[in-house]
Amino acid sequence: MVYLPSDDTFLLLECIDQINQQLEISIDIGTGTGVIARSLASKSKYVIATDISPEAIETAKSLTKEAKISEKIDFLIADLLCPFKERLRVDIITFNPPYLPSEGKYNEKTWCGGPTGREITIRFLEQLAKTNFRICFLVQSSLSNIERIKNVVKEMGLECFEIAKKQLFFEELVVFKIVKRDHS
Repeated sequence: MVYLPSDDTFLLLECIDQINQQLEISIDIGTGTGVIARSLASKSKYVIATDISPEAIETAKSLTKEAKISEKIDFLIADLLCPFKERLRVDIITFNPPYLPSEGKYNEKTWCGGPTGREITIRFLEQLAKTNFRICFLVQSSLSNIERIKNVVKEMGLECFEIAKKQLFFEELVVFKIVKRDHS
């Protein structure tokens, strides 16, 4: 199953569009169809696009070949930030995680973030705090308790700023800009 671009994807794309500098290395976690990775490629010298789903990686590779930018993007089947060493310096990390609460086997659904909707995001934030990055854009939903995510970010020694919002009929989407306290 591959997550197709939706309102949350387009909100994140708007934030990326506002970057007006050349980036060296960018990482798109949970790339899905690769639309975020392709946008990052227009602003970066090198992009790593990851997804835990082999089907998503194959879809993203195929769509990237059509866009003729495949030489700037490497695709990797990976769980969050696990394969990245602390010494890899990354300009920007993007993540539009599965964030909706759902009982049951949440890793089989592209939109489900666990019983509270925060389980995958919290694992990501724990790994992010140990990563050498400059900026992270993270999408969240009011259905998974945005205030709790803000508190987790602070507990990890990071700062977050709400840089974009979109109200939908049943939830509010928020994009956080997360930085290390010494890189604000």
